[in-house]
Amino acid sequence: PGELLSRLAALTSRLFAQDEGASGPGDTAFPLATCLYLVYDPLDRSCVVASAGHPAPLYGEAGGELGSAAIEIGPPLGVEYHAYETTRLSLPEHGELALYTDGLTSVRPGDGHNGAGALAQALASARGSLEERCDQVLDALAPQCPTGDAVLLLAHTRPLPRSNVATWELDSDPKGVSIARKACRRQLAEWGLTDLSFTTELMVSEM
Repeated sequence: PGELLSRLAALTSRLFAQDEGASGPGDTAFPLATCLYLVYDPLDRSCVVASAGHPAPLYGEAGGELGSAAIEIGPPLGVEYHAYETTRLSLPEHGELALYTDGLTSVRPGDGHNGAGALAQALASARGSLEERCDQVLDALAPQCPTGDAVLLLAHTRPLPRSNVATWELDSDPKGVSIARKACRRQLAEWGLTDLSFTTELMVSEM
């Protein structure tokens, strides 16, 4: 994620330079965009995340109170290039992720909570399905946000069952290629995925 955002920052920097050359010097108007990029790994129940000016996600045990992820938030994508950091988070077996825009957390001053804290509290008291909980939170917080988009995305994370994972250790020898292909073919047959054998064996051979 960090590398991806860094490449996007380089791209936006080049686009700005081209736009500035076309419009002439002194024209500093340039759109800025925030971006949060997150990848969940169901094998080890972890996710890697990077942020370009976007609020950190909330995460924790599904049905419990969510906490804000401790990640480095870089500047928004815009004029200048910036290298973004990737942070790895460990999630519980049945975890929950909350991704949101800052328009949802621009709560009124004096309510005793910061934006992320108010969102976490609203999520903890919401009940029902993910969609129903999203609606309840938006109803509770959106009226307090006079400006900005209010978007909330909730996701439940679940690990991949061990029965759906197969690993082999192979020697660093050319014979290992055929051994890997055969092992892969047998495993796919056990899973009832024989139709994927040809393509998967090609991928295994390349790796």
